[in-house]
Formats: sequence, structure tokens, C-alpha cells
Amino acid sequence: MLFILLIQVQRYFCRKSGVPENYWLPLLITGIWLLNPFNVSTVAYIIQRMALLSALFSIISIILFIHGRTLLIERGAKGFVYIALSFAFIVIAMLCKENGILTAPLIAMIEVLLFRFEAARKLHANFIRWFFIISLIGAISLSIYLTPWLMNYIDKGYLFRDFNLTERILTQSRVLLYYINWFFIPNINELGLFHDDIPISESLLRPVSTLSSVVILLSSLIITFIFRNRQVLVFLGICWFFIGHALESTILPLEMIYEHRNYFPVIGLLLIVQIIFLQLLIKQPGSQTLVYFCMVLYLVILSFTTHLRASQWTDNVNFSYYEAMHHPESPRAQYGLGRIYANIALTTDEDYYDKAESYLKLASELDKDDIMPESSLLVLSSRLNKPADLRWFASLLDKLRTSKLSSTDLIALNELVQCTEENCLLAAKDLEMVFDAAFDSPNIDLPYSQRSDLLSIQAKYYTNHLADYESTEKVMLESIAIRPTNVQSYLNYIKLLIHIDDRKKARQYIAKVRKIDKLGTYSSQIKLLENKLHPKILNSDTQNHGH
Repeated sequence: MLFILLIQVQRYFCRKSGVPENYWLPLLITGIWLLNPFNVSTVAYIIQRMALLSALFSIISIILFIHGRTLLIERGAKGFVYIALSFAFIVIAMLCKENGILTAPLIAMIEVLLFRFEAARKLHANFIRWFFIISLIGAISLSIYLTPWLMNYIDKGYLFRDFNLTERILTQSRVLLYYINWFFIPNINELGLFHDDIPISESLLRPVSTLSSVVILLSSLIITFIFRNRQVLVFLGICWFFIGHALESTILPLEMIYEHRNYFPVIGLLLIVQIIFLQLLIKQPGSQTLVYFCMVLYLVILSFTTHLRASQWTDNVNFSYYEAMHHPESPRAQYGLGRIYANIALTTDEDYYDKAESYLKLASELDKDDIMPESSLLVLSSRLNKPADLRWFASLLDKLRTSKLSSTDLIALNELVQCTEENCLLAAKDLEMVFDAAFDSPNIDLPYSQRSDLLSIQAKYYTNHLADYESTEKVMLESIAIRPTNVQSYLNYIKLLIHIDDRKKARQYIAKVRKIDKLGTYSSQIKLLENKLHPKILNSDTQNHGH
């Protein structure tokens, strides 16, 4: 699909400049994208299948649009069929991943820059013009309507991050240049799934590279805009790259850096490369052999580097080892390797305990907020009957009291509770101290979901470890009061009511949860709980439990 798209772009250029088409150049440039080690993580990381599919359907959409618009200019109304299909593929791209919506502004940019609302018939030209005007008004109106919701989402999202909105935008100026460098000059020692070792930009001068990055990016946009009539495809390539990053590299409270975000945007950079080489071949016709030789050599280097990079993804141990080696300052990379070694120590070879402890301790020192390393150290030492370092426990409590409670912290707390259910060395008073520290977290009362989720974990502890059903019911009701529309909280409470044989109240809450679950998402789970209230089933369960 990319090869076809590059041929379409080249055809537009050749038609305007009056030079013959050449299929070797689009093929070699497609190879740069296909064989690039920068794309390995997108392909090898399973969840990014959605990024692959979204990019595929977005490219198909743009191909169909360009073909349809070309037909409208050359022959007439038949082009509208392809344009309609193009918009259908935008929807399909969005269903794969949300940033498929960015195909729409890209198509609008292609229309404005390349086709300029031209058509063989004036009626068709007017229709296209008015369609885009109405679409633009609709997009602006929808944006205004959604602004309060978006601002609320952004405000809540940054409560969980260790950076604010301004810091994210400033840092992204450097990140975008990292992306460009990693794509054209890939170094497997710099590539990786985790890039949390890159410092946050606190201001334009901290670090000073922030200012230079902002200047470079703005200058490239302004200069190409000024010369857009002479270098329209270069300007389109710049716009493609920026539009492709408009959702994941701007104001949304997402993770700072991921390589897979470039799978589609870097196509804009390839458009620029294609135009540069086309212009070079026009001005220096005799350089064709040298240009192709250099590109083939570059592809060979990319292929070799990609082979090395892909070989590092062959299994979890291999992957985690190279991630930690390439990113020694990354807490996540060190934790990932420590966790892998911990699993090996627990399942096959206890001699890996020392390695696991070493990397988990390093992750704990590098990350001043996340309690995952400390939690894993405590659980690992308990399960292998190794002496636990009291400093791990003290560090865990300190991080909970002073740092924002995150989703990974909740996972870690859940693992600690599960550990106590399996005769862990952690005593009941230790877990009480952990919960007290978590409830002292600076953001525990800001996002309602944090307190609610923490209460659910505490309820699990009271039920499974202490068999204190009175305390369990108290915290479950508090969790429901905080999030009265959260179906899962109701289901957990109903399970407790069935367990303590309060069938009347269980039926009341089943009736409540049916009203909340309007779409029937949890209907099967509700039905199972309802069946448990049947006397025969209840008696059977009781007898089985007794046996």
C-alpha cells in the first residue's frame, strides 16, 4: 500500500514537472520503511496490531481519495465512488485505533495542497468545496462542544503523571527530533520499548536542547510553509509528520515516548526523501546509478540492524536482558529484567534469586515513585523464604505516602495482598501499615477511582486473609458510594452477600446492578450470581464446600 501511495505522489510530481516516472525510487523508499529497525517494536509488540491495522486502513483511505480526486479532474463523477470508499476506510481505521481519525485532516491537507478543489465539472468542484467547508465547521463545532469534557479528562489524567501539561509539550519537542533521528540513523543501543530514561523538559532551558528543538521544529514548519508553492510535497510531508503525532505527542496525558507512535507519521518523512531524490535526479541525471547504489547500501545496513534488533525480541528473557543493557538508567527496563529473573527463581532455578534481587533493587533506586520493585522484592523473598531487607518495606511506605498513587501501585498492592493469602512472611500489621500509607497518598482523594480501587483491594484483604466480613462490607459500601455507577463494585459486594448468606440484600443489589448495566455488558455475570441464590444451587455449593 505504501508503494502504491508513493507512486501516486511521484505521478503528481512528474506530471507537474514534466519528467518521466520511475518505479525504482518508490520501491527503494518503501524498503526504507519496510526494513527499518525503528519499526520492529511496533510489529513485535503484540498489542500494537491495532497500530498496524490502523496505519494500513489509513493508507488505503488516502490512496482511494487521491485516485478518486484524480478521476474527478480527468473524467467526471466516477471519482465520488472512490472518495466515499475512502471515508469508509477512515471509519475502519478509527475502529482499529483512535488515531485513525487523523486520516481525515491529512486528506483535507492533500485536498488543499494538491487538488485545490479542482474538478472537470464546476458542479463537482463546488460540491467538494462546500463539503469540506461544512466538514470543517462541523469539526470545529464538535471540538468546542467536547472541550469541557476534554479539559476534565486532561486535568484528571495529569494527576497520575510525574509531569504536567507544560512539561509534556516541551519534552515532546525533543522527542519528535529523537524519533526522526532514530528512524534515519537507527542505533539498536538507543531503540527500545521503554524510554523512561529520557529526562523531562522542565523549561525551555532545562535542558537547553528543549529550546533548540522548538526552534528547529517551528523553523521547518514556517520555512516549508513560506515556500509551499514551490515545494508543496515537502510541506505536505512535514504536515503529515506533525498531524500523525497530533494526538499522542501533544496535550493528552499519555506516556511520554513510544516508538510505535511513528509507524504511520514517518511516511511523511519518506515523502520528503522521495521529493529530494526526484529533484536531485532531475538536476543531475548522471547521478542515478550512484543514488541507487547508496540507497541499496543503506537498505543492506538497515536490514542487518533490523535482524539484530528482531533477534533481541525472540523471547522474554532475551528481550528483557537487552532492554536493561541498552537502557541502564530506565527503571522499567531494569524492573522488567528483575521480574523475569524472579519468575525463573520461583519456577525453575532458585539460583537466579541474586540476579533478580540486584535488578529489582536497581529499579527501586532509579524510580522514586513506583512501588512495584519493592513489592516484587518483598513477595519474592517471602515465597523463597529469604530474609527481607527492612529498607525495602520502608521505601515502599515512603513512596506511598509521598508520591501519586498510580495504577501500577494498585497492581503492586494487590500482589502483596495475594501474597499474604499464600502464607507470605508479611504480617497483618505490615499490610495495615501499607494501606494506611496508601490512603495518605497525595492524590488519593482527587481521582475518585483511586480510592475506590484501593478500597476494593482492602476488601479482598479483609475477606480472604482475615475473614473479617464486617470490615469487608464496610469498605465495599464505601467503594460503591464513591463510584455508584461502577458495576464491578456491585458484583463484588453481591458475591460477599451470597457468601454470608444475606440473600434478601443480594437480590436487592442484583436489581440495582441490572438498572446500571443498561447495555447488558455484565448480564452473564449477573445471571450466574442470581443462580447462586437458588436454594438447590446454594445448598449444593455449601455441600461441595463442606466436602
